[in-house]
Amino acid sequence: MNLAFALFTYSSHSGLSRDAVAIARACEEGGHRVRVYAGEIRDGGLRAAGLDAQLVAPPFGARSNYRKNRAFAARLPGAAAEFSPDLIVGFNKMPGLDVYYAADAAFAVKRSERGFLYRMTPRCRQHFAFEKAVFGRESTTEILMISRAQIAVHQRFYDTPAERMTLLPPGISREHIIGAGYDAAARRAAFRAELGIADTDKALLALGSGFRIKGLERTLRGLAGLPPALAARTHLWVVGEDNAAPFERLARKLGVGARVRFFGGRDDAPEFLLGADVLAHPAHLETAGKAILEAMVSGLPALVSDACGYANYVREADMGEVIASPFSQEAFNLKLRELLESEREVWRARGRIFARGADIYDMPLHARRRIEEIGAARQS
Repeated sequence: MNLAFALFTYSSHSGLSRDAVAIARACEEGGHRVRVYAGEIRDGGLRAAGLDAQLVAPPFGARSNYRKNRAFAARLPGAAAEFSPDLIVGFNKMPGLDVYYAADAAFAVKRSERGFLYRMTPRCRQHFAFEKAVFGRESTTEILMISRAQIAVHQRFYDTPAERMTLLPPGISREHIIGAGYDAAARRAAFRAELGIADTDKALLALGSGFRIKGLERTLRGLAGLPPALAARTHLWVVGEDNAAPFERLARKLGVGARVRFFGGRDDAPEFLLGADVLAHPAHLETAGKAILEAMVSGLPALVSDACGYANYVREADMGEVIASPFSQEAFNLKLRELLESEREVWRARGRIFARGADIYDMPLHARRRIEEIGAARQS
């Protein structure tokens, strides 16, 4: 089949983009031809990832993201016509998709919590229309879900037929598994030495782009709330793409600015996971949370909010702590201290057990198989 993959923005440090690339590669390995269409391509381009790619640029004057996205959705069919796709597989919500990979939470929830004036804004109306084009009962788009909880949420707002939604397992790389063909202790020591972190110091990791939605301010407040002796030897590493300035200001205001480092987007996340002592992921809203699973198989305890779609893995594997809603900063601070003071070898052992038994690695293959089924059904 010819498969047109569509996403508004490609970035090599975006989890959504990495998922799109992984599924595209799986489809190519299955003998299919894939071309990726994007409205914006960052970080050297999709060709650096070894994929056929085409930029669908917005018209001059489209400054806001929602206008750019609307223009992309309108221009996509014409741009892809020469490729003659059998299916259009979207990684953002938009009209005209045959398949949608559902990495984002339901916008309808946010819309329902805001006032009348917000719901009347062009931005809100477009987001809602694009989401309805995918999840509405009359839509024919097949949906690849990555969160069981989000299935129920979308059905509540759109009455989406269950048969149009397929739940995929998580998909993380086996390179994150602790000790898989390497000396984990040696790699940890080397990386910490590179960053100037003593073995007796503690490292707290915030991993993921979109600092506000990931709850970075909660993590900063947790760092500031540690007992003085522990706080003095605890560092926070922030890895991901976003505007760091507001959080740097907050860190200085809380008196922890000297112990916080912003690294931007990085390609060596496994090293940070090995070098850290706790992953902090107290997200306000997180459809899934791959960083959580990557931490767990790396032998790193995770401190997460129950707003994370993958929080259940932490609870079931006893690989950290889950803060219940409504979020309590006091509870987060207490659990953060406990995890930082716990024995590292306990988490390494549990991480190895989890890594051996969990079905969390083959999402791209499952996605390809479902795409193939959809394609076969529509061609018959």
